[in-house]
This record gives sequence, C-alpha cells and structure tokens, in this order.
Amino acid sequence: MNTFFVKNSQINNKKAYIIEDDFHHIKNVLRLKIGEKIYICDENASKYCAKLSDYTQNEAIFEIIEKLDIRVEMPVKVTLFQGLPKQEKMELIIQKCTELGVFEIQPVTMERTIVKLDGKDIDKKIERWQKIAKEAARTVW
Repeated sequence: MNTFFVKNSQINNKKAYIIEDDFHHIKNVLRLKIGEKIYICDENASKYCAKLSDYTQNEAIFEIIEKLDIRVEMPVKVTLFQGLPKQEKMELIIQKCTELGVFEIQPVTMERTIVKLDGKDIDKKIERWQKIAKEAARTVW
C-alpha cells in the first residue's frame, strides 16, 4: 500500500486532505478509485490507514479508518555526512540511505572533492535530493 506524507494541518475531523504533487500522483499516476486505501504519515510520525472518499478539483479527500500503532521512525536518529561524489551517485546514496532509515544526510565538500556546486546549482540539487528522499521514504512501508 502506498504511503503519503502530510502536514498536521491537512488532517482534521477524521479526514485527510492530500494536495499538490501528491494529489497529482494519486489521481493521475496511481489512478486511485473511491474506496481504495493508502497509508498517511503526519509530521508527528503517526501513521494512519485511510480510504479515498472523494476528489475535488485540487485535492483528494481521505477518510481515516484507524490510527496505526506503528513507529515510523527509528529509535536512533542517524545522520550521514556524505562527501560529494561525482556524477549522479549522490541520488542513489540518498535513495538507499533513506530506505535504510537514515534520519538526515548532510552533503559535505571534502578536501579532494572534484564536484563543485555554485549558488543556483545547489538550490536545484537540494530540491531534487529532497524529492528523491521523499519518494524513497514513500516506498519503504
């Protein structure tokens, strides 16, 4: 079953509202039908089982069936300080470390690092890396 991450403000009155990219993914990629179930995880690391109850123009509305007694976070918060590798290897490192449960990944420029990131490149890279981590976390459970 698919897992989606929401902000606490997107959950109220036993309903969850999925918006933006996740809404697009649910409606157009997965093509979920009314009554199909997913997992929802909030900012407090609480996990819910929910079923799709309706679509509006820009959100998917889910009815929360139950709050699960599952800890989605590891009891130990692991931080990885990763030297910047060449080419696209960082994306694979981020994906696999997220799947393994690493809490935070800090890219580090080392003395012999070949890769150099300038101002506008780094913003694009960070956005891409965050998207990869979110996708990897979505597929773990």
